[in-house]
Amino acid sequence: SRSVARDRVHEAFVAQLEQLKPDRRLLKLFRVVVLDVAKQKTEEQRKDLSGYKRQLDRLYRERKELVDFKIKDPNDELLSREEFLERKQVLEKQIETVESERASRTIRDKDITKYLDRCFETLSNPAQRWLTLPSIEAKAKLQAAIFPEGFTYDGERVGTPSIAPIFEIFVRNTKTLPSKKSVVCPGGFEPPTLNSAS
Repeated sequence: SRSVARDRVHEAFVAQLEQLKPDRRLLKLFRVVVLDVAKQKTEEQRKDLSGYKRQLDRLYRERKELVDFKIKDPNDELLSREEFLERKQVLEKQIETVESERASRTIRDKDITKYLDRCFETLSNPAQRWLTLPSIEAKAKLQAAIFPEGFTYDGERVGTPSIAPIFEIFVRNTKTLPSKKSVVCPGGFEPPTLNSAS
């Protein structure tokens, strides 16, 4: 019947997700790498923000000096009003540009570990995550994220032409783990193909 066929597809799909469950050692290493990269990016952003602050301090100082100079020259003897407004406009435009760039580089206050924890709920056990999602829409989004080109079913097993890059890394490197005592990450990997013929 249709319900029996649907149940078989469901079971086969969950089994395929089970194959993607990564080795805990790889997950631990992945987390360390992500946190390290995030720390480096944060430090780079802090340096950028410090540079923006110096630029803004200089521009605000120049604008103040320009205004103060004009206040001392009410009769436009040293600086005409037109030239004053033109210079002031240029400075304000520069300030606006730097402010905009600084805003786009602002460091978010939220803790990245919270995002990682949520991400690892899926990465550590995609099958369990898929089974516990509350809606069909949520499951469909996760399915599309893991299997971007969809999947096929031959009556016994689920096959897919491709999987998400992060799972490609886990699948490939899991096969190369030499022992439980160490984790070796090769310089490159060949994206695996999961299909019914494998």
